[in-house]
Amino acid sequence: MTTHTRPERVAQAIQVAIASILARGEMRDPRIGFVTITGVKVSPDLRVAKVFYSAIGADEALEQTQAGLDAAKGYFRCRQGIFPPGSQRPGPVAGVP
Repeated sequence: MTTHTRPERVAQAIQVAIASILARGEMRDPRIGFVTITGVKVSPDLRVAKVFYSAIGADEALEQTQAGLDAAKGYFRCRQGIFPPGSQRPGPVAGVP
């Protein structure tokens, strides 16, 4: 059985990129509250990335944060700083609280 280190490296790069986007305040969606990116899992073929996060707030605020992050999936997906030009990027990004 082989171990896949590239998906782990890609997952780490995605986690750092999304966390820095949130920390710099690039997301202007008021629904997104205080969010910490806790981890990222990438499939072995690098086509799917699942982002894990934790958020602070009441149930209504958490639902709004989830809706804001769901709306921002395309923005996170198209960020150029994660992958070099011409490389394969993960497709769907799923947020998991």
